[in-house]
Amino acid sequence: MTGGPVSVFCVYGDQHTKHLSAVLIPSLKRATHRPIEFWAINYAANGQSVIDAENLPKNSFFRNVSNEGVSLGFAEGHNRLFSARGNDSDFIIINPDCVFGQSSIDRLLFRKSIEKTCGIVEARQWPWEHPKEYDDLSGETPWASGAAQLIDGKFYREISGMDERYFLYLEDVDLSWQAWLSGRRVIYERAACVAHYTNGPFYRADLLSQEEYYSLRNFLYIARKFFGDSGEDRALALLSEHPDKSLAAQAIQGYWDDLRGLILDGHVAPNHPQLKITGINRFHQLR
Repeated sequence: MTGGPVSVFCVYGDQHTKHLSAVLIPSLKRATHRPIEFWAINYAANGQSVIDAENLPKNSFFRNVSNEGVSLGFAEGHNRLFSARGNDSDFIIINPDCVFGQSSIDRLLFRKSIEKTCGIVEARQWPWEHPKEYDDLSGETPWASGAAQLIDGKFYREISGMDERYFLYLEDVDLSWQAWLSGRRVIYERAACVAHYTNGPFYRADLLSQEEYYSLRNFLYIARKFFGDSGEDRALALLSEHPDKSLAAQAIQGYWDDLRGLILDGHVAPNHPQLKITGINRFHQLR
């Protein structure tokens, strides 16, 4: 991407329309001086929500691919946007609860332009930076959060996009591991900052969240997909020690019902130093 428009993909719900209109879309003006192609899809629309895209940078356009109330997962939503755009140029994905920081898009683009064989460049999240490991000099990291990242379009096409079987959570780890296995690097760019208004630090312990269930269910899937039967056995052993036995049992049953019988993609038993499982839904060393 050298001077042309920048593609930004966003998968959102009706509850995000006010934030997108008033905060996220206007933040694009400070994130880059280049035109924006903002591609959006509503994963749970009632068909009534409308996004105000008047505050896009000059010579930009907004395209809402779907507002028809079809339930979409994170991966399927981004795959549809990539297909609708119809080319293999690089693109940025952004969570609908994020805000671009000053020059953040330009910094992602610049970092990728100077790196060889780079598949993904991840932005730093604020105020809660992810505690996962990264190399201080090279920026290499085992996986990149899907909250805000720049993705190589040719790589995305080669692997047929994200794995839609996850529905929600861990698609970003899977995508990162596929980048490493394809010979591409995953880079963390701290200079590119986005604000992420996640509820993570404020979840109520007495309520089962969608994230907790899907992330545990998908933990079993990703372990088997990339590490085979031994990976599945280890993941089951780790879940047996989970403090919430009821939640773990629900996740295991959901895995057997929804995912266990699916044909996998042949990434079993890789020997790569960046692919690691260090605990339940921990795919890195902590800094």
